[in-house]
Amino acid sequence: MLGNLSISRGTARGTRLIQPSKDNTRATSNKVRQAIVNILQFELKGKSVLDLFAGSGAFGLECLSAGAASCSFVDWQTIDVIEENLEKTELSGDLNSVDFRDYLEFCDKQYDIIFLDPPYDTNYIEIALNMIHARKLARDYIICETDRELDIKNFEVLDIKKYGNTFIYILKGDI
Repeated sequence: MLGNLSISRGTARGTRLIQPSKDNTRATSNKVRQAIVNILQFELKGKSVLDLFAGSGAFGLECLSAGAASCSFVDWQTIDVIEENLEKTELSGDLNSVDFRDYLEFCDKQYDIIFLDPPYDTNYIEIALNMIHARKLARDYIICETDRELDIKNFEVLDIKKYGNTFIYILKGDI
């Protein structure tokens, strides 16, 4: 289903994205996604990105459109939607239709930027952060989107932004 999600910058600017069913996902708003990309805009060129809990793939697509070298999309429910959005934007990425725990457990590469936007009302963000730290998967930044304050233990908190009921944590990678 076409929604109000669209790419805000770069080679795919203005492309409207297909959104997964509302039953399966909660999309990051354009405003929040654009704010995150604005923060990272000078850090994206040539970087590797992991879009964990990817949903529509909007965050990773935004990064690719703005000059990131690569993006791995992980979501066990919505890979078909991400694949369609990759085609619409004429961008390419690595698609992984697996549970985030399986992906992180067997991941054999490090990422410059990792974006976490798990379903609210779960402890998935804590699980993912612990696995990322244990496996040393994050080079530069980890961006966490959540509906609550987090008690960050293994990473340096560089900034916290609040947009309505949404908290964005910007963490320093540990490599």
